[in-house]
Amino acid sequence: MVHIPISVDTFKPKVALASGADIINSVSGGLAASRKVPYIFMHSRGTPHTMGIMTEYPECVTAAVVKELKDRLASVRLYDFTVVLDPGLGFAKAPD
Repeated sequence: MVHIPISVDTFKPKVALASGADIINSVSGGLAASRKVPYIFMHSRGTPHTMGIMTEYPECVTAAVVKELKDRLASVRLYDFTVVLDPGLGFAKAPD
């Protein structure tokens, strides 16, 4: 039998882990848990209801996203697992 890794996009990483997810894609930008699974840390601003109006970046959008992801990573307790940074295209970003 072939094992196919399951990635779960979630605001509730602990629920995804309890359900057996192999990869956590946290759309909240929060920390999953202490379980050793790859963790995708996505950039976004606000909530699904407000992110459409939070698309102003006074500096270059790329520089702002990198800075905000670094700030969030610095504020969480990381455990022994892989972290992947996701710029969150389409989440609090305008097409231009």
